[in-house]
Amino acid sequence: MSGALEEGGRCGRFVLLRDRDGTWHAVAAVAVAAVCDGDAGTTLLLPGGRVVVVNRPFGTVLGWLEMGGRPV
Repeated sequence: MSGALEEGGRCGRFVLLRDRDGTWHAVAAVAVAAVCDGDAGTTLLLPGGRVVVVNRPFGTVLGWLEMGGRPV
């Protein structure tokens, strides 16, 4: 991954996320089932019931999920 992409961001219709273990995930923004704020970071529920926790603020992660100025 590029050095400019530290924890996550957008690439077209995909949200790129690096979890606390350092694993990268690329998932369609519309496929994220839930986003929760917590003390350990922001938790996302992905397809197949996979849970990913990222060390970024809730608002930042919500920004990655926005498409065309409208939340997904």
